[in-house]
Amino acid sequence: QKISGRLTSEKVTEHRYAIRGYVSTVTKHGADVMTAIRDAILGRPWTPPAWAPG
Repeated sequence: QKISGRLTSEKVTEHRYAIRGYVSTVTKHGADVMTAIRDAILGRPWTPPAWAPG
């Protein structure tokens, strides 16, 4: 629920920013956002490739 453009629930805001961060990370790695969201909903969240020392 909104009041003057602000979300009233702190929990909803936390979830919103978690999703935003997930989408941002997926985008930065060049993965397809819609596929990543679908897979996350199905219990198979996208994860970035493992870091390899170079």
